[in-house]
Amino acid sequence: MSFAFDSSNPKIWWGEFRANEGEINALDIGPSKFWITRYEQEWRIAHLQEEANDRSEVRLEPNVGASAIPLETVINHFSFQQSPKTLFFTPMLADRAVVIKPEHPFYIQSGAEVTIYVTTSLWLRISASEHRDVLKDYPLYRPSDTWFGSSTREGELCYASRIKGRLRLLDIAMLPHRALTPLRIHNKAKEPLLLEKVRLPVMYLALYKSGNMLWTQSLTLIREESGDLAALRFGKAAPREIAKAERVADPRQRAEKNMVSRAFSRLFSHG
Repeated sequence: MSFAFDSSNPKIWWGEFRANEGEINALDIGPSKFWITRYEQEWRIAHLQEEANDRSEVRLEPNVGASAIPLETVINHFSFQQSPKTLFFTPMLADRAVVIKPEHPFYIQSGAEVTIYVTTSLWLRISASEHRDVLKDYPLYRPSDTWFGSSTREGELCYASRIKGRLRLLDIAMLPHRALTPLRIHNKAKEPLLLEKVRLPVMYLALYKSGNMLWTQSLTLIREESGDLAALRFGKAAPREIAKAERVADPRQRAEKNMVSRAFSRLFSHG
């Protein structure tokens, strides 16, 4: 077995993955465990997600025995005329919006702007060729589902982040299976804004590598003066908090042009 992950940085788990026929290679990324095997006409990928934890471990163990795979593991089979020698691993953000809560609800005064640092779970995209021929997306930790909206008829199904947003970057745990987003909120309305929940549309964000951490571009939510509308603006590149960054993944979806002006209730929620 050989692999092209960054050997100088053991927390880098994306890149090229190559395996000899018949070898079972075990890969741990935080709470997710994978057993990956190549055969002459098949790649076989077994995946098991453990309970929520904040492990920062990334570990690759080559050529383990079949007995190492637990019975409850889900196994996917991908057949080919001739199996490619290399798979491509890409980190991806969630496929729907994530609802974020701050550590404690707080008021943003009229005219004030604050930055909240939030992390969201990542998916591992496995492809048979670079940037295409996707085999499957695996959640490294699948968040629970939640409904975000003013009623059961108005809103959308989202994921709920179990980790709270923080006002200080130093308070954020840097975990390899999560990406960090600087969320800037500007309250232009005359009245204070009570921040309890925010809908974070991560499917429109790109991913950047800085050191051994994955970041997204920044996202700015602006509550307009009327109070009933909110603007949504995406950073054009890596966030200003990092000096050196390398783009490693594009957004899942292209942002709509009319997202610059949306109903307040589509982005913020009380209670």
